[in-house]
Amino acid sequence: MTREKGHNPKLDSTFKSEAVQNSKKQDISLWSDRKYILTLSVVLLISFIVYLPSLENGFVDWDDGGIIYKNPNIINVVNWETFFKSAKEIFTSYDANGNYNPLALISFALEHMFYGLDSPGWWHLNNILLHLVCVFLAFRISLALGLKLIPAAFCALLFGIHPMRVESVAWVTERKDVLFGVFYLIALNFYINSVRLSSRKRDSLIILFCFILALFSKIQAVSLPLSMLLIDYYFGRKLSINLVYEKWLYFFISLAAGIIGIYFLKVGGESLGASHHYFSIFQRIFIGPYSFVIYVIKSLLPYKMVPIHPYPNPDSWNFYASLVIAPSIIGSTYFFYHTHKKIMVLGILFFTFNIMFLLQTLSAGQGFIADRFTYIAYFGLFLIYAS
Repeated sequence: MTREKGHNPKLDSTFKSEAVQNSKKQDISLWSDRKYILTLSVVLLISFIVYLPSLENGFVDWDDGGIIYKNPNIINVVNWETFFKSAKEIFTSYDANGNYNPLALISFALEHMFYGLDSPGWWHLNNILLHLVCVFLAFRISLALGLKLIPAAFCALLFGIHPMRVESVAWVTERKDVLFGVFYLIALNFYINSVRLSSRKRDSLIILFCFILALFSKIQAVSLPLSMLLIDYYFGRKLSINLVYEKWLYFFISLAAGIIGIYFLKVGGESLGASHHYFSIFQRIFIGPYSFVIYVIKSLLPYKMVPIHPYPNPDSWNFYASLVIAPSIIGSTYFFYHTHKKIMVLGILFFTFNIMFLLQTLSAGQGFIADRFTYIAYFGLFLIYAS
């Protein structure tokens, strides 16, 4: 792949060397310096306190029914014999909404066996604990990317307490978000280590294993191979066909998971296009860009925190303006690439890659956006805000 005009190999190499050296220093400091442990502890404590009220929540009559307390694969689990029987059913079928999230359902089956339905606080606590693991990993990855202590802590704190997190953490059914987030970020963390330090076979196996577990938790994990390419770029690996081919197995698994997910959604969930049938084919082109822009705005100003965001008025001017604004945001990476602002390129494209499959241009949900879709995607924007 030929280098673009303005590319400076020497500067790129210098950045790579500095980034690697900084991240190595952070590795040492993270566990040997009290201020790192104290800072992380404060971030985790604040995140926990913010979600502490959710321990008083129960189940809600919105997906919790079909997914949990009316699901025979969950409520029939009372011992290990019934657990393994249900596990077989869970892994060979889709849930009440037509989604294939077997690992999340397995966790519900275990919780029913241990806690029953009369103690939903334990179910909510597990959501919080999984979220705290993700907050820790956000902190860890920020440091690995060369951020200093305070910016890394700010990034992790944004990840922990941003209002757009609430749906994923405080709603039991959305266990799939925090669960897939844990495995996704573990895989990403190990991949960063393999790129900036040394590639080990053990790391490769852990990355692949966590990737599969993330997919079993939520199909949104299909974006991991693209995020891996961004890490390659960030640490100065030359973008080439060989770099893509190196990840052929991940892309193959992503493609297979995507096809399976779409099939299950079509036969067991809402049909494609059903929720915005009143949009013309031309108008549907704008739904994706408009959603993209709204997600960016809500990362800075999380207004209209409602369970369902109705589809926009196709006659409003901002609906059509989004087709200019969204490409401009993504296109700005070209400028940042040539000015060697790698954190900007990484942040914008990480957000884009992790939200683009959920923009509802072709497939349909009850609303045109959902707060929970940003759970991993916002990490890219948080990196920018913290830098």
